[in-house]
Amino acid sequence: MTEDSASDVLVSVVIPVLNDHRILACVESILESAALAGVLHEVIVVDNGSTADFSATLAKLPDQVLVVTEPKRGMHTARNTGLRHSRGEFILSADADVVVARDWVSQALAGFEATGADVLAGVPMSTGTLPAQRTIELGQQRNLGRASVRARGPTFFDTKDGAFRRNVFDRCQFDERLLRAMGDIQFGFDAQAAGFTLAWWPAMTVDHAHEDRLAVLVAKAFGVGWGYHFVAGCHPEMLARVPFLARVGPIEDLAGRFPWLRRLALPMAKAGYFGAATIDRLPASVSPRIRIALLRPCSRLAIVGGVFWALAGKPEPSVADVTGRPHPRN
Repeated sequence: MTEDSASDVLVSVVIPVLNDHRILACVESILESAALAGVLHEVIVVDNGSTADFSATLAKLPDQVLVVTEPKRGMHTARNTGLRHSRGEFILSADADVVVARDWVSQALAGFEATGADVLAGVPMSTGTLPAQRTIELGQQRNLGRASVRARGPTFFDTKDGAFRRNVFDRCQFDERLLRAMGDIQFGFDAQAAGFTLAWWPAMTVDHAHEDRLAVLVAKAFGVGWGYHFVAGCHPEMLARVPFLARVGPIEDLAGRFPWLRRLALPMAKAGYFGAATIDRLPASVSPRIRIALLRPCSRLAIVGGVFWALAGKPEPSVADVTGRPHPRN
């Protein structure tokens, strides 16, 4: 996309938020990136039912930012609301807990021109220095770097660092039956099933604030397992391409043969959570590689528990279902 043609393009950026004060730094970085790209742009922040005191934070956003309210809780419901208010030919997606790179907007446009794709998947990274954050980052980069993943090509979309053309949203909305986890994966699968193409564009990067405790990550994995079951049921054609979905079938078969296993769903998630909490208490000198090895069985317990939870007909779980106390942004 030439410099002259880019200046005529309207880019929309949509960010849902729930009681997350990091939205200020997120929006500031987006406005700077858009200005450096020299494109027409609009930034839409969707307040998804935050507490009353959060209005003071939203009031600090620049006047050029459109703030809309979606009282019905659900990250993907909020994102759809923001998208319905958008007007751009290209839609960029971020979460409130990211800071986008200075060239994020220009790289998104370059990615569309270079690949011709309808949907772009960026590569979020983290500069967090806490032991849990370094561990999560190492795990994610390992997964992205696997030759088998790159050989199959991208299969999923990540709302904290992604982009798509307007005509994709005209046909595919985010699935509002999913409140938290896996909605972006479902959206990417829906788009591919509708005939749209998805491409990696690693140059489009954001700095994501990973969880500061591995225990919270594992508590969220309980909901991810529930989401695996949901998405696998909607898109069986993706099972051969996506290893984590391919594992759902054997888990479901096991629960079918031994129905009593479904009663272990929450205890499994709690066991994983408390195991991860133990890892969080290790000395800072313990390396991320060792933490990953210790964390793996904890995460798997929670994910399998999430599948069992779904098979028992339970609604999508939250962090609070595992921890027994509310999580401010979940």
